[in-house]
Amino acid sequence: MPGLEEMSREELIALARALAERTVILEKENAALRERVARLERLISRNSDNSGCRLRPMTCLIESSPMPLLRPMGREA
Repeated sequence: MPGLEEMSREELIALARALAERTVILEKENAALRERVARLERLISRNSDNSGCRLRPMTCLIESSPMPLLRPMGREA
C-alpha cells in the first residue's frame, strides 16, 4: 500500500470511508461486549454461593449449609 502522501484524493476518500465504516462496526461490537460484561458482572454479584468463597465450590456449599454436618457415631463433640 502506498504512503498517504502518494495516494490520490479519490483513494484517500475511499480509505477514509472504509475506516469510518470499520469504526462503526467496531463501536457496535464494543457496545455489545460492554453489555455482555455488565450482564455477567450482575450475574456474578447475585450469586451468593460464590461471594467470599475462595475454596472449591462443594466445600463452600458444605460450609455454608444451614444443616449441621453429621458427626461420626460414638463421638461426643
